[in-house]
Amino acid sequence: MPGIVVDGQDVFAVYEAAGEAFRRARDGEGPTLLECQTYRYFGHFEGDEIKYRTRDEEAHYRERDCLEHFRSVVLDGELLEAEELDAIDREAEAAIVDAVAFAESNPLPHPTECLEGVYVPTRHTHDTQPGKLNVAERELTYRGAINEALRQEMRRTNRCSSWAKGIAGAPRALTTPRWWMPGVAC
Repeated sequence: MPGIVVDGQDVFAVYEAAGEAFRRARDGEGPTLLECQTYRYFGHFEGDEIKYRTRDEEAHYRERDCLEHFRSVVLDGELLEAEELDAIDREAEAAIVDAVAFAESNPLPHPTECLEGVYVPTRHTHDTQPGKLNVAERELTYRGAINEALRQEMRRTNRCSSWAKGIAGAPRALTTPRWWMPGVAC
């Protein structure tokens, strides 16, 4: 599976790389791994003191803010007007306010519902043969789709992949190198 590393702070670079990945997938050339390298402005959790980075580092990345860069490029290139971008910002802020109001106005979920949509169902796709399933007849979680794509690629190339170790908040499949296929040790 090809992997592309792209500057995640550059909206246009991500757009180009994603477009190529979509083209490959639509042409039947399989999945593409996009590694969009970006910067997290805030800590890992509410109250994180962020003692692991310097003010200079933060300033460097804030100067490369992806939204400010996008705004600058489209305004300089006369692709959009400032009023259009401001309207998009207002719509995004309103959507966030609405989502927070909706969440706060609804009861908390029952404890038995807390893990719904978090873990992959116990049904495994180990024996899935590429091209044998009608995708419209099934539903996969994001993690399930990644697992299936990796299994298919490892079967095709007889190699093993282990990647994205230690991403905070990522599904376990992305944080623990635990891939194994018959005859392949990882």
